[in-house]
Amino acid sequence: MITSILDKVRFEYKIAFTYMIMGFVWIIFSDSILEYFKLENVSLTKLQTFKGSFFVSITSLLLFYLIRKQILKLKKNEHEIRQKNIFIQTVLDKLPIGIALNTIHGGNATYMNKKFIEIYGWSFEDISSISNFFQRVYPDKEYRNKVTNKILKDIGSGIAENMHWENMIITQKDGKNRIVNAVNIPLVEQNTMVSTVWDVTDFHNIQKDLIIAKEKSEESNRLKSAFLQNMSHEVRTPLNAIVGFSELLTKTKLSSEKKQAFSEMIYSSSEKLIEIITDVIEISQIHSTQINIVSNQIEIITFIKNIINKFSIKAKNKYIDLFFNINTPFKEYNVVTDKEKLKKIITHVLDNAIKFTHHGLIEINCKVTIGNFQVSVTDTGIGIPADMQEEIFEPFRQVETNTTCRHYGGNGLGLSLVKAYTQLLNGSISLTSEMGKGSKFTISIPVKGEIPSISISEKKYSINTVLIVEDEYVNYQYLLAVLENYNIKILYAEDGQKAVDICKENNEIDLILMDIKMPILDGYSAAKIIKKLRPSLPIVAQSAYALEQERENYSKDIFDDYITKPIQESELENKVLKYIDCK
Repeated sequence: MITSILDKVRFEYKIAFTYMIMGFVWIIFSDSILEYFKLENVSLTKLQTFKGSFFVSITSLLLFYLIRKQILKLKKNEHEIRQKNIFIQTVLDKLPIGIALNTIHGGNATYMNKKFIEIYGWSFEDISSISNFFQRVYPDKEYRNKVTNKILKDIGSGIAENMHWENMIITQKDGKNRIVNAVNIPLVEQNTMVSTVWDVTDFHNIQKDLIIAKEKSEESNRLKSAFLQNMSHEVRTPLNAIVGFSELLTKTKLSSEKKQAFSEMIYSSSEKLIEIITDVIEISQIHSTQINIVSNQIEIITFIKNIINKFSIKAKNKYIDLFFNINTPFKEYNVVTDKEKLKKIITHVLDNAIKFTHHGLIEINCKVTIGNFQVSVTDTGIGIPADMQEEIFEPFRQVETNTTCRHYGGNGLGLSLVKAYTQLLNGSISLTSEMGKGSKFTISIPVKGEIPSISISEKKYSINTVLIVEDEYVNYQYLLAVLENYNIKILYAEDGQKAVDICKENNEIDLILMDIKMPILDGYSAAKIIKKLRPSLPIVAQSAYALEQERENYSKDIFDDYITKPIQESELENKVLKYIDCK
C-alpha cells in the first residue's frame, strides 16, 4: 500500500522528503554515534568533518540511485510514447480521409496527415496559414467568399452538427479541381479544431455517369418503344397492300388494266417490305460487328446514274427536280471500294432527301480525285433542327417524334446505316441544315482509282439446260416461270444429294441454280462435289438469309455467282444471261 502511495508522489517531492528525513535522523543521532567512536587524540572538528563527509556520501549515493531509477523510468515511458506516436502517425497516414489539427483561435494548422495533403494537393507550408488555405484552395474570389462565409458562420454557431460541408469544389496546386466533403470537430478545452476531409470526386463522377446512363437508357427504351410502334406500322402498311391486292387478284371480274395496276402495287409493296427487313437485319449486324468489307471495281459515273435513275419517278411524282453533277479526271473512271455499301449510303441519303422535300430540287454532286470519292446531296426540304443534327445519325432517331401523327414515315435506321457504312469504309460524313431551307449531306470515302482499260469479255456459256436445286417447291415454280421464256430446258432437284445424282447421270446440264440451306445435303457441300465432277460447270448460289457480306463465305472456286432471295425477275435474268453465248 505504501508503495502504491509513493508511486503517485511526484519525483521532486520524493527527493525533498527523503533528504529531509535523512537530515533529521542524522542530526538527532549523529552526535551520540560520534561520541561512541570518539578517541582521545581526535578533535571535535575532525569528527564533524567525518560526520559531514559520511552524510554527503550516503545522501549522494541515495540520490544517485533515486535519480537513475527515475531517468530509466522516463526513458522507458519516452520509448513507449514514441512507439505509440509512430503507431498513431502510421494509422493517421493510412486513413482514407484527410485529418488536420488547427488552433481554434488562430486557425492555423499544427498538423496534417498525408491524405489531407494529398487531397488538397498543396504542401503543409503552402496551406498551414488559414488565409493561405482559403486563397489557394478556392482561387475564384466569388466562390471563395461564398465558401468562407458559410464555413465561418457554421463554426461561429458552435453547433457541431453545422460543421459539415458537402460537394465543395477545391483547386489543387496543379490546377485540377476535386470535389470534397469536410467535417470539423471542435475540442474547445484543447483550443484545437479537428478538420476531416474526404475526396468524393470519383463517387460524384460515378453518380453523374449513372444518372447519364440512366437517362440514356430511358431515352433508348423510349426510342425503341417508338421504333417498335413505328416498325409495326411500317411493316403492316406494305403487308396490307400485298395481302389486300393479292386477294383482289383472285377475283375473276377484273380488267387487265386493274390486274396490271394491282400487280405493280404488290411488287412495289414487296420491295418496300424487303427494304425494311433488310435495314433491321443490317443495323443488328453492324451492332454485333459482323459486317466485312468486300472491295469491288466500279465504273463510278454509270454507278451513280443508275442509283439516281431509280429515284427519278419518285422525285417526279413530288415535283422535285433532280440535278446530277460529277467531276472526274476522265470521262470514264473506275474506283475500287465496297460497291454494295457505297450504293446503300447514296440510296439512303437520296431517299431521305426526297422524303423530306415537298417541292423544289435535289442536287447530287460527285467529285472523284485520285484516292478519294466525295458525294454531296443538297435538298430544299424541311431541314433538321440544330439540336438533332448529331442525334439524327443514331439508330431509331427521327425528326418526327410523334408516334401517332406522322407525315413522313420511315423506320429511323437510314442515316444510322449511312454513318455506320461510311465509317466502315474509313470515310467521313458531315451535315449542314437550316430549318425550312433544306439540308446538305456530304460523304467522303477513300478509294483506289484507275482509268478503265479495254475490258475482256466475260466468259460466256451456251445455256440449253438449267438445273434448279431448291427444297421449297413454290420457289422452284417461280424460277421456272421466269426462265420458261428463254426456251431453256429445266431440271429440278429438291435437295443437294439429288442434285449430285442428276449431275452424275446428265452431262447436258449447262448451269445450276443452287439453294444453300437444304435437307440431306446442303448446297455448299453439293456444289463442292459437283465441281470435282465438272469443274467448268457454272453454279450460281441462292440464299434466303444471306446479306451481301456473306458472299465471302462462298468460295469462288465453288460458286461462280451469287443471288439473294427474294429473287427479282430482272436480277435472275441478268445472272443467267451472263452465261448465255449471245449470237
